[in-house]
Amino acid sequence: MSKRHVIMSQQKTDRLGSLLGLFCNQSDNLLFQGEIMHLASIDPLGSEFNNLARVLDQRKPLFKNYTYGSIYKENDFKDELDFKEMLKNGDVDTLREFLNSRSGIVSFFSDITNCINDVEMRLLVEAQKENTSITGYLFRNNRIGKNSVEILAKSLKNNPHIRSIDLEKNYIGDGIEALVEAVIVHPSIEILNISKNQIKLHHVKNTKTPKLITKLIRESQIKTLNISLNSFIASDYHSILSALGNKLRSNKTLTNISLGGDYFNEKVVKSLANTLLYNKTLLKIDLTSSPLNDAGAISLSGSLASSSLVEINLNDCNIGDDGAIALAATFPYNNINRIILTRNQIKRDGAIALAHGFRNSKAGMVSIDIEENQIGNEGAIAFSEMLKHNNTVISVYVGSNNIDDNAVVVFAEMLKHNNTITDIDFWLNQIGNNGMIALSEMLKQNTKIVKMRLCENQIGKNGLDALVSAMKVNKTLTDLKLSGNKIKDDECASLAMIISFNQLKHLDISINNIGNMGMKQIVRALVLNQSLHYFNACFNCFGDEGVAEMVPGVSQLKSIYLYCRDISQDVLTALKNRFPIGVIN
Repeated sequence: MSKRHVIMSQQKTDRLGSLLGLFCNQSDNLLFQGEIMHLASIDPLGSEFNNLARVLDQRKPLFKNYTYGSIYKENDFKDELDFKEMLKNGDVDTLREFLNSRSGIVSFFSDITNCINDVEMRLLVEAQKENTSITGYLFRNNRIGKNSVEILAKSLKNNPHIRSIDLEKNYIGDGIEALVEAVIVHPSIEILNISKNQIKLHHVKNTKTPKLITKLIRESQIKTLNISLNSFIASDYHSILSALGNKLRSNKTLTNISLGGDYFNEKVVKSLANTLLYNKTLLKIDLTSSPLNDAGAISLSGSLASSSLVEINLNDCNIGDDGAIALAATFPYNNINRIILTRNQIKRDGAIALAHGFRNSKAGMVSIDIEENQIGNEGAIAFSEMLKHNNTVISVYVGSNNIDDNAVVVFAEMLKHNNTITDIDFWLNQIGNNGMIALSEMLKQNTKIVKMRLCENQIGKNGLDALVSAMKVNKTLTDLKLSGNKIKDDECASLAMIISFNQLKHLDISINNIGNMGMKQIVRALVLNQSLHYFNACFNCFGDEGVAEMVPGVSQLKSIYLYCRDISQDVLTALKNRFPIGVIN
């Protein structure tokens, strides 16, 4: 999130404070063993977890001294290994054997206190020298600097199978020169992420950065390039965009580019807008955390009608109603089918204009992404009215928008007859029992919704009872998130009943007030359940007694999250041994 504006309700602030307290008091069991840097990509706690990750990222004493490597394919967790120990011991043979037995993208996650160094990078390069199955590197959040990235760049000559390199959040500095030269001559690399590397023009001798990036686009096979959130100032961006302008016009491979940063402001956008007038190959552009303001959004909108873009990410760009109105006016004329406007300053008027623009969209919008704004009930109802006449939108994200039961009732009525939306998100609003009852009645008729996120609302027993009734009829909902609803023990019978229907695959009931009595009911339902794969009950009030029956009885879960202060180390160890594929905190 940009430092320019952090809009958090007191509820969110208090919760983050509580979570930090828990982590500080329970550092022995801290976070997701081996997935410390996956906080921002998994979704048990939503955007607050992202914020929490950033805070914890600065707290060195809290982290365990692990660097893990994981093999990922299509974002599914496959295998995990403590590479740091092998590297520390110089155990190249074991590492080579492991890598040769796997395929996909190899990920070297790190904590702050124990990162990959130059010696270890050499060992990693040596271990995969003749490997033909690894197709990508993910080195996010290490301390990789000039020397290490030059070692990596040199190794690429011997590995033509690599298709992607992700070096986000490192310190490559003027090592970018060696990396770019290696990527240019490489036959297969299509994805390069050097975001958050504190790259400045003066880091490279003779201020070569603009020329290097231009050369990279002109001469490489790169399709996706991320240079966002570096240390470029406004004049740097002007230089880069000016240099890129003609190259982008002639480039035939680059389709996705991320450029955002603190100095990518409304003046810089004018340079980008001019480039977009001529470029006909770019499909997606990401300007996350750029201070565009309304003026920048208005400038950008002028070039969208003639651009080739199909998706634009304007997350955290300080856009208000005027900017939203200008963008909405272009939808009947451009090819955009998804615009991400999360975490801006859009209110009622902007939301109404966007809803009108979506309704008349030339390309047919596939998603409404307007979380963490201020659209209120009237804005939400405007989107609901638009969706009555829409058959292209499949995802609706309107969380954290000051929406209450009145708007949700209208939404639920629309969803009874909608045949395209599969994913709906109402997190952090003011939804109570009446809203939940309306959504439950909708689920009895709707046959398309697969995911429903209702985190951090005020849903109580009556709402959960209505959901039980709906789940007896509904056969499509498989992903349900109810974290942060203050659910207590006497409401857990409803949760247990929902689990017993053997339909849900993902269930999140974290950050509630569930004690031993309620958790016992849930665990007994889990013992009999055969459908659930992901289960999150972190930050509740139960202890050893609540999960006692889990070790001998539950078998189907692949990912389980049970971080609670009152679970003893012995029980935690037993749970880890019982669920080796999952991650238990």
